[in-house]
Amino acid sequence: MPERVGRGLRRVESVTRERYLEDALPLVVGGLESLLKVIRDFARAQFSQRVPAVAREVGVTLTEAQCRDLYDDRSALVHGAGVDLSQPHDRSAFEQGFNALQETLRSAVRRALEDRQFAAVFEEDARITARWPAVVTRHGALHTI
Repeated sequence: MPERVGRGLRRVESVTRERYLEDALPLVVGGLESLLKVIRDFARAQFSQRVPAVAREVGVTLTEAQCRDLYDDRSALVHGAGVDLSQPHDRSAFEQGFNALQETLRSAVRRALEDRQFAAVFEEDARITARWPAVVTRHGALHTI
């Protein structure tokens, strides 16, 4: 199993024990980053562009805008906001997005465990970039990372 998949699997297992969203969301985001982030710079761009592409492959609906918002929400939660997941509450767009993000991580890790060709993508940064490119602006020009 590629190391990235192992790190993703550990996050999948950890998130099931979390009661609070501010603890659960960073684990899910971190799990997806462990699968998909290939360089330190442009972390938000890599996340928001690659996660929806992986989601489509595993049958989950997530948009780039949702992923950008969830990535930003993760930062807000880490820095003080809180939601108790053990208490009943209305299902909001935020919760639905979190659930889709979590399902994407679980499904991608499961597929990697069951499908050797899919797992092989996570063995090299170049394979991740080729399959799920992220486009960023650097020095006024577009670059694929």
